[in-house]
Amino acid sequence: CCDLKTGKVTLSPAYKSELESDESSGNGNNSDTSSSSDGGFAQVKHLDNAFAGEVQVGLAMGRDETWAREMLSEYAQRIVDMAFGDAASADEAQALAANQPRIRLLKATEQFHRHAERRA
Repeated sequence: CCDLKTGKVTLSPAYKSELESDESSGNGNNSDTSSSSDGGFAQVKHLDNAFAGEVQVGLAMGRDETWAREMLSEYAQRIVDMAFGDAASADEAQALAANQPRIRLLKATEQFHRHAERRA
């Protein structure tokens, strides 16, 4: 959930628990950032907060809801592309590393597997 007025991103308790579980099972990113007091989802939260800030600035500059929805769609599609190995640039490599807990959870879903079959 993202409050666009404040830019604060809040992870649902269930999603936060999944990310923490992923980290404790040894699947999380072991960088210094992910070992902070926020647990293995610190980098995911950082990326989401940066994204929310970008949207917040756009809205403050007069962008409309359609623009904000398109930004969210592109952000989500970027994560899906990374899960399929479509990250292309050095900038994407850092985002890919930070999103590993999220990508692992995504790849475990039935919807991801159906999408993969349609892509094939």
